[in-house]
Amino acid sequence: MKIITKEAGSNIKKTFNLLVFTQNAIIATLRLKGHSIMINNHLGHISTCPSNLGTALHIDVLLKVPLISKRTDFETACHQMRLKAKKIDPESGTWEISNIDRLGYSEVTAMNFVTEGIANIIRWEEMLEAGKNIDKEVASCKPNKLIS
Repeated sequence: MKIITKEAGSNIKKTFNLLVFTQNAIIATLRLKGHSIMINNHLGHISTCPSNLGTALHIDVLLKVPLISKRTDFETACHQMRLKAKKIDPESGTWEISNIDRLGYSEVTAMNFVTEGIANIIRWEEMLEAGKNIDKEVASCKPNKLIS
């Protein structure tokens, strides 16, 4: 089973809350029928796909960031923030940014990595638009130490 929630705009919290509501409704319905989803206290959600162990939460955000994405260290900086950057439209600078980790992190931690990382990418894009240098910030980015 795969649950996909989408929301136009930048309200990630609303999208996440819709996902939680949907998952809880499915779990409640399964319980009424005497069934459940497989969750292990150590491994998280159990599925037929090993890459979905853990939270199984895959978060994708589309961003148009033409300036920062031209930098040779853009994808490396994303990776340091536990994010994966996938080029969608090179001409417009549109990228799909998603969480790398599912195993070993909670859903809340995954959301924090994505929201904090996206906030940094947007801030860096705005700094570049203003003609500022972002080299030191990009070189020192790490998960959970992103926004001052």
